[in-house]
Amino acid sequence: MIYKVMSNKTELEQVENLCSENGLNASSSGFTLIAVDNNTVVGAITLKSVPMIEPLVSNNPIVASKLFNLMEGVILSKGIQAIRCNTDKKNEKAFTKAGFNRVFDENIILEKIYEV
Repeated sequence: MIYKVMSNKTELEQVENLCSENGLNASSSGFTLIAVDNNTVVGAITLKSVPMIEPLVSNNPIVASKLFNLMEGVILSKGIQAIRCNTDKKNEKAFTKAGFNRVFDENIILEKIYEV
């Protein structure tokens, strides 16, 4: 048995198949370790790290929008696939308009997925 970092398309396909067989969705991002036996992936674990916008603060909505747009440029240039933000009820609508969706109900945590 070899334990290593997933490093090629064949291993990714095997991880996707293994997840599918077990009713799970394979993660498209993150750091994945795999267990390989006779060139077959027999186990996998992925650590995902989702960047969080906190804070985004300005008393001027135009300034806040410009800051967000500039940060989106950074996000896209780095190939980041998802970001989250922690906000309050009064700002939730603005983030929703920017493409975020609520992922937790207890706290208002929203997530935006990018196609990279």
